[in-house]
Amino acid sequence: MKYEIRSIEAWREPDGGWYWNNSYVIGSLVFEEPTTRRILRVFREEGYLSEESKGRATVWTNGEMFEIQDRRTGEPVFALLPVDK
Repeated sequence: MKYEIRSIEAWREPDGGWYWNNSYVIGSLVFEEPTTRRILRVFREEGYLSEESKGRATVWTNGEMFEIQDRRTGEPVFALLPVDK
């Protein structure tokens, strides 16, 4: 499946949750079976994440969309949104 990569600008609400303020399409990737490890590995290989992000990034999903977050704060940094099925 093809996914568009979005860079996310988010703000933190007083309740502690993060909300997308804006997002920008910065590329696309194809994944047959996206997994947390595979997504993070490809994001590092493609230069979206640095090697220093190891252990500092995590992936949250709702089943279709994948959100790459800062592991410590939960701040969303990137998202993968399906383009076609």
